[in-house]
This record gives sequence, C-alpha cells and structure tokens, in this order.
Amino acid sequence: MTEQAPALSTEHDRLCRELGSIAVDYPSGDPVETLGRLVADADAALARQGTEQGRFERSGYLVLLYAMSWYVEARLSDQEDLIRAYEGVLRSFRQTFAESPACTCPDGGHPAPPEPESAAELGVHLLTEDGRALYTEEEEPEEDLSVYDCELYLSGLALSAAY
Repeated sequence: MTEQAPALSTEHDRLCRELGSIAVDYPSGDPVETLGRLVADADAALARQGTEQGRFERSGYLVLLYAMSWYVEARLSDQEDLIRAYEGVLRSFRQTFAESPACTCPDGGHPAPPEPESAAELGVHLLTEDGRALYTEEEEPEEDLSVYDCELYLSGLALSAAY
C-alpha cells in the first residue's frame, strides 16, 4: 500500500485562491461572499476548541482573519453586516485566550505577522494536518509550523486585526 501525499481539499484550495486574490486587491469573485464564508467557517470552528482540529483551525482562521482585516476595513466599509460578523468572530476568538497568554515556542521567538499575500496560503494550510504537511513539504518554512499555534503569537494577531 502506497502512502498518499498530503493535499488540500477542493474547498480549501478554492478558499486559498479566492483569499489570495483578495489579498492582492484583485478579487476573483465576490469578496463579500468569500469573506462572509470565511467568517461563518471561523465561527463554526470555535465549537471545536479543545480538540487538535480546533487548535489547527484557531491558528489558521486567526491568520486569515488578521490578513483579510485590512481589506474589510479599506474596501468593504459599507458592508455593515459583514463588519459586525467580522468583529464578532474576532471578539469570540480573543475570548479564547487567557488574560496573560503563555508562549509555547521552544526558543520564545515568533515569526513576524504574515503579509496578506502569503497569509492567505499559510492560513488555509494551517487549518488541517494534511494542509500543514503539504505546506511544510512545498514551502520548506524556516520555522516549525507549531509556532503559529502559540497562544501569545495568536493573541497578538487577534488584537492587531483591524477590528
């Protein structure tokens, strides 16, 4: 039996492409619909907190929400329902952190917050174990992807997001 190479699901591959196009300010589809779906998926992931999948999703969705917040603020300021939902899901994620989150990184260092262009790809890959394996295989990042699970790092991203 041969081992199957890790791959993104069709849904995550589509999300990666759509968010990547928004990140460079050339949306390939309806950005309100895409970002609304991102917010709904992130909100649904909150119910899986405390599981390994929930840990992956919290990291991935916070990277994505952080990275896309500039677009919501700059380009979609007239979309009140989306803004309320975006603010709400960020507030919910912020509440998952302790008052003084601990750093779980081996060397205490964190990567710089990702630029929107690279964060779309990184965030989607962080959502699943297969996505992480694929990202590590294809991108060969300098740091272990577990640094993106660090409570202190993620709480900083959540607080730094535009909303």
